[in-house]
Amino acid sequence: MKKYFIEGVLIFFSVLSAFFLESYRVEQSKIELKDALMKELSFSIEEDLNQINEVGSILNESLDSAIYLMNDFLSDEKAEKKIIAQNFSKLRSMNISYFPRDGVYNQLLTTGSLELIIDRNLKAKLMYVYEHAFSRKDAVDNVIDEFGWRSIQAASGKIWVINKLFSDEASLITTYNKEDILDYFVSKEYYNSQDLIQFYSHSITLMNRYKNIINAIEKDLREILVLIPSEVN
Repeated sequence: MKKYFIEGVLIFFSVLSAFFLESYRVEQSKIELKDALMKELSFSIEEDLNQINEVGSILNESLDSAIYLMNDFLSDEKAEKKIIAQNFSKLRSMNISYFPRDGVYNQLLTTGSLELIIDRNLKAKLMYVYEHAFSRKDAVDNVIDEFGWRSIQAASGKIWVINKLFSDEASLITTYNKEDILDYFVSKEYYNSQDLIQFYSHSITLMNRYKNIINAIEKDLREILVLIPSEVN
């Protein structure tokens, strides 16, 4: 009887040990997956920061052109039509967009890896940027897209510009800023259009708002990059 009892105890502890070892292995696998995804996220954020920098540069040119056109509209000394066309061409890139790479973050969510992040500050920043800041950016994106195309279409009777399109390489970013002007038209009634001055004024407001949003996102992404190495084992 004693022999069977001892054998039973040994079997029990061997099964229990196997259970704890398997649980430990599974937990370690989850942590390793989380760490691998966090490393991938670092690379993804670096690419996002490069894209934000490029978008910001183009947006600054478009903003400068909008300011130039508005000041010219209000000035007694008017610019040459060619200069107006060049700046109007750059202004059309006002709807330039930053497209976040959120695939890795979505993997963190679907695999449950986000819940394994130890640093609460890092987790909070990730959730804020990917679930709140990007939504705000998308909302302003939509407003600028609709406003820009509607306003440019409405202005076509007063001014239009035809650019030579370059398609040497695929890119997420499409812009008129670096494309040659093939032809343009500026009406004699150009300076009498109230719609145009409103277009220039409102586009400045919207572009500044978009700049503030992507600048804030850039700041948060850089802070996330600093936090990630301490999280990864």
